[in-house]
Amino acid sequence: MKSRSPSNKHKSKLAKLSLTKNLKRWFYPTPHTIGYAATLVDVFASFVSLDGTVDSAEADVALDLLRHSYPEADHGWLARRLHRAFRNPIKPQSLALRISNEMNERAIISLGLQLYLLVEASNRKVRGQQAFVELMSLLGKSELGTMICAEMNDRYQEELPFNRVIFSTDEDADVLLPEAASEHSFRLYRCDQITILRNTGNNTLWLGGTAILPRQMLRLRTQQRLILPGWKLSAEDLSFFLSAHYKDDSRVLFISEDENGISAERSRTRQSVARIVFDTRATVHYLRESKLTIDDKPIVEGEPIILSLHDKIQLSSGSAVSLDELRQIALDAGGRFKLDDSEQVVFASNDPALIGKKDLLLSPGLTGKLLLKIKFDPKTTCGELEVIHSERTIFINGQPVRHSAKLNDGMLIRLSSAQAIRCRFSDRLIDEERTTIRELKLEGVTHEFAKGVVALDNIDFTVKRGEMLCVMGPSGCGKSTLLSTLAAQLKPTRGHIRLNGIDLYLYRERLAPFITYMPQEEALNANLTVREHLDLACKIRRPHLSKTEHSRRVDSILGELALQPLAHRKVGAPGDKSISGGERGRLNLGLDLGSAAEILLFDEPISGLSSKDSEHVTETLKTISQGKIVIASLHRPGSSVLELFNKVLLLDKGGRVAFFGTPKQMFHYFKEASLELNIPVRSRHNLEQVCA
Repeated sequence: MKSRSPSNKHKSKLAKLSLTKNLKRWFYPTPHTIGYAATLVDVFASFVSLDGTVDSAEADVALDLLRHSYPEADHGWLARRLHRAFRNPIKPQSLALRISNEMNERAIISLGLQLYLLVEASNRKVRGQQAFVELMSLLGKSELGTMICAEMNDRYQEELPFNRVIFSTDEDADVLLPEAASEHSFRLYRCDQITILRNTGNNTLWLGGTAILPRQMLRLRTQQRLILPGWKLSAEDLSFFLSAHYKDDSRVLFISEDENGISAERSRTRQSVARIVFDTRATVHYLRESKLTIDDKPIVEGEPIILSLHDKIQLSSGSAVSLDELRQIALDAGGRFKLDDSEQVVFASNDPALIGKKDLLLSPGLTGKLLLKIKFDPKTTCGELEVIHSERTIFINGQPVRHSAKLNDGMLIRLSSAQAIRCRFSDRLIDEERTTIRELKLEGVTHEFAKGVVALDNIDFTVKRGEMLCVMGPSGCGKSTLLSTLAAQLKPTRGHIRLNGIDLYLYRERLAPFITYMPQEEALNANLTVREHLDLACKIRRPHLSKTEHSRRVDSILGELALQPLAHRKVGAPGDKSISGGERGRLNLGLDLGSAAEILLFDEPISGLSSKDSEHVTETLKTISQGKIVIASLHRPGSSVLELFNKVLLLDKGGRVAFFGTPKQMFHYFKEASLELNIPVRSRHNLEQVCA
């Protein structure tokens, strides 16, 4: 029988099918390191399908790990690739051969930690541990497998091939927790880009709203915050302790006391009375006699004193400052590298896996991944910069650097708007300089429109980094006007707005880039997808970033906003129901998250949303407020929304301040005022219990 050639109709169908596959491949790009990614997917799938069945908890953890290992990959592609691997799992022997050919020593150690996370998530833990040890043996890493299993099952290992820091109230711990957290303890592990937190205490830990039960493990991500009794630790704090413990990445402050309180500087001055070195503890060095005391004991000359970060320095005025507060100031100031008198080469990076113990570790999260090589010649006090890797353009004194450039004393290597390296070769120093907005302060801010209409009347308040402020009040009380003045768009008639003590309108060009303002009007296009909105916004706000860095930032924002499943869905008009009102609200917030701003202003971000959607949007604001200042105007927030804010500013007609303080303080203030004025109190919401 003769074989028939395909008809024109069938040819057309085949062409369409081929075109569809090619389009999917274009719209859902695979990672650049596809071979490594494919191997990791297959290893995870092999573990999840140990008994021929797929456990949903393991599958979720596997997909989560893959998404964070390959942020540049489309998450839809990763999910499909993982499901395909579930259907045809590869034998351990074949996997071991692929891993040995593709991965180096550090990558295999990192893989081991990630695989053990899957074991912990499994309902078949014993079988999972056996398979884990078997795979490590096939790789010739049986000792590594045994060591990881022992450490994760509370059999302490003296030496580990990855970083470990122990947090507890025990004196032998690497980092001491406050006494209020005596029932808590945990360990941090890090290898390359993988950081894992394991709860070793008796109580539940809360990490970014996620509960970690005793003996559970969870991968740590940026923007997450660990909440403990008496202590809140950001991901940056935890990363600092890991680096300080293993790379001697300490921070130094010189302190003195004046009429305004304690003063902290990076360099010693004539007024300096003590030098404090911060790592996993605080070491205080006496410099000269002062009235400062620690635990009511004067700081005296002699051996340096090693203290817990929860100890406090008492001022002569009677007030006290915790050493952890000073550590935060030291972190904000950035790192410092001491050069010696010999010709040398120094590497600088924000990734600890790329540099050695004696190199300069930069603060993470302020720019894309980079690796710089700095040569220094003490005879000429000059040097040379070589850009080995950078996801964005590097500038020296405002001029872009492609590959290499000469360095002179005093030159500034600009990494991003918030981070730079200062070459202080004559002082034998390389300084990291960070621009972080620690405080926003209003002093007597007043604004009058034409014909003497007062919109803002003598407003004073202070908001600090990491806080959320809710601006409330009736229509026409000046909420939007206040946000416009804070956004550097409307100069007040009188008064000052200061960022870190610097007047906003005197240095508007310098400070305005650190502020972003989202007005009440929705800024969404019905014909664009969720991802296209964020990608376009990120490119407009940061045009200098590479395509890879744009993609990584968009993936991060999608994850923060919980919009990843909707990434390729068109937004549609508000009534189309393509995405819900809460999802539209979160996407509208996300348009400004790709910027370098540290002060985020939102005008009525929950207007028109249901109570549940309002909570989701406000929880998103709470998440992004870590390390930033968030100010949002709300007309009539419910108690569940209000409790998420740190402070409340209540404005009355004419822009007068009716109240400023915490939500709990506001409840008590108006309750007492109502009793004093014999005003009946109607308690629609029991805010006292909510804010307690």
